Amino acid sequence: MTFDHGEVNAGYPLQRYAVPPPTPQFTDTALAPAATAADYLLDLRAPAPPPVRSWLRGPAVLRAIGPSYDPAGDPSYFMSGGSLRGWFDVLVHQGLVTATTPL
Repeated sequence: MTFDHGEVNAGYPLQRYAVPPPTPQFTDTALAPAATAADYLLDLRAPAPPPVRSWLRGPAVLRAIGPSYDPAGDPSYFMSGGSLRGWFDVLVHQGLVTATTPL
């Protein structure tokens, strides 16, 4: 799953953090056009023109927020070393995410 912006819960004790849109270093930026906050499912196995196939197989840097997060260091939360097509068959993108509500 990728997303553009929103809120997440992280840390101990659990805290709510605002997450800004991804910076240009992240592949996520290309998945989230600035004019929309669209949610969609992208089948990376679907037929695509050669330039798109090449992009999907090229190096990717995805934002990866786990159990700890500091918005000031947002650019340091990432995964790299592969391609979208190498990592995933399907990608779910959300324009806006909301933090969970602990029960």
